[in-house]
Amino acid sequence: MKLTRKRRWLLFALLVLLLGLGCFLIFRPTGPEYNGKTISYWFRQYCGGSGVDEDEKAAEVIKRLGTNALPYLIEQALSTSKDTALRTNVYKLLEKLPDSWHLPEFISHDDLREKAVEAIGEINPAPEMILPLVKDALNSRNPLKYHQAILILATAQTNSPVLAPYLGKALHVEDRDPELESRSDAMELLENLGTNAMPALPDLLWLLERTPGTNLLFVEVAKCLSNLGTKSASAIPQLRKQFDIETNWEECCALAAAIFKIDQTQAGALDFLIKGCSATEMPKGYSTKIILPINSPASGITLDYLRQVPILEIGGVGPTAREAIPALVKVIQSTNSRLWQPAALAISSIGGSSEHVPAMMQHWLTSESPRYRILAASVILELDAGNADAQACLARFISATNMLSLPAMRFIYEKAFPVSDEAKSALKAATASEVGPVNWLATEALKAADVPPTKRRNYGLNWHVD
Repeated sequence: MKLTRKRRWLLFALLVLLLGLGCFLIFRPTGPEYNGKTISYWFRQYCGGSGVDEDEKAAEVIKRLGTNALPYLIEQALSTSKDTALRTNVYKLLEKLPDSWHLPEFISHDDLREKAVEAIGEINPAPEMILPLVKDALNSRNPLKYHQAILILATAQTNSPVLAPYLGKALHVEDRDPELESRSDAMELLENLGTNAMPALPDLLWLLERTPGTNLLFVEVAKCLSNLGTKSASAIPQLRKQFDIETNWEECCALAAAIFKIDQTQAGALDFLIKGCSATEMPKGYSTKIILPINSPASGITLDYLRQVPILEIGGVGPTAREAIPALVKVIQSTNSRLWQPAALAISSIGGSSEHVPAMMQHWLTSESPRYRILAASVILELDAGNADAQACLARFISATNMLSLPAMRFIYEKAFPVSDEAKSALKAATASEVGPVNWLATEALKAADVPPTKRRNYGLNWHVD
């Protein structure tokens, strides 16, 4: 039947009515209010479409509402609603209408769930506040609802062991939906809990016994067990068996670190990592993700990667790996600048003096190589933010107002540390540069430098200058 113009408009009006009803059901006025508007309104703003400023304002409001907003946000996060063809088609139709009408933008139910979990993360509630609200979902047979409950647990403050039993239980649940990795997510959360994962020790040992060594999950379980120290000692035979036959370099280094963290009498595992710090070629029988032919000659960059893996693992072991300090010192004294930062941070994390490391690197600040100077300054300031010589080095690079200034500016922008007045003056002068990248980055770095370090975001990027 051919639709007349009147009928088309009636159909359109019906679709708009249905859309309005859908929006009401999704964003219905409910829950606590802020400035006369409910959490449903602020969540809609948080979901986007109103501009960056409005998104940030909504995030701030959600933080202020705090735990009062949890019931509504958790309800949205646990929703199992799906996008119907009618809903998507109506929104496609609305996209063609004038922007001045300010009609709602399409937000998929998947995006709504994701944004709801993200909004809960803005609040960062205590686990005791979340658990009663997700308890039913943690017992649900619906894969999506169960998975969302695990993701919500990830938003909680992770300094409490009360989450461990629920995460341990999740290790027994094989993923019923290939797109939902509930077990892997629970494993990651348990690793982040550190020693507070102890209540899940039986579950971790159960999973280790049932996981093939060829499965990456095996290594993740090993890492989590290593955080529990000697109480995981019963896992050593199985970990050692896989370590002895493992041919992947990264996974073998991870297993070596886990074995030594659990049992310090396993000195051979630490020796393996120490030797790896000075490897000059790919160890026989091993391959990595970036070296395709096994035992092939390695270039400088791949060798840097090869050595960085055990250096990072040693840093994760902690103070019991102090025997590795001489090997790490040699790395810092070498001209292999790509490895300075991981080696310096590893020394610091295993109990080496944070003042001693900058002192060892001091001579690089006067190197003829600009690359060495800026990298040395960045590494020193990672461990000794008030180091006057390193701060002065940054300021000199910035004052040059050329492309060599960019790494120094980027470091100030990315790292949360006190910036000297000399460096701030250099940044201010560089904002007048006619070189576009210098002008822009100087402006952004100056803004960051004026924010107190305790309130600044530390991006923590590991970078180098080629």
